[in-house]
Amino acid sequence: MTVSIEQQIRELTVGIVDDIVAGRLEHLRFDTGTREDFAAALEDYRKYYPIVPLPPEGLAQIDILQPRGETDLWSVETWFWTRDGGPSELRLYLTFRRTEGKLIGEIYDIRVP
Repeated sequence: MTVSIEQQIRELTVGIVDDIVAGRLEHLRFDTGTREDFAAALEDYRKYYPIVPLPPEGLAQIDILQPRGETDLWSVETWFWTRDGGPSELRLYLTFRRTEGKLIGEIYDIRVP
């Protein structure tokens, strides 16, 4: 059974969110900015709004966009979720590239839109 590219991206996105929530940033890749800047921005937000791993209903809110004309590039946006059980105002922006048949995800940004 072949898993669609969208399903692979969703699963990788959930893993990245899980790593961020757990504070495991050391092996994550960053498309822009630095790990330190990302950690500082995230910590500022978490002081007021503790985030949790994506719940099952959060999977439906992962937006996957493929720029026109691109075959190996995707932009992904998802909400972080809070302890209160709902999506927070903070969004995570990722870039996925397929290189040599493997999907590589990088953090592009986090922000409140």
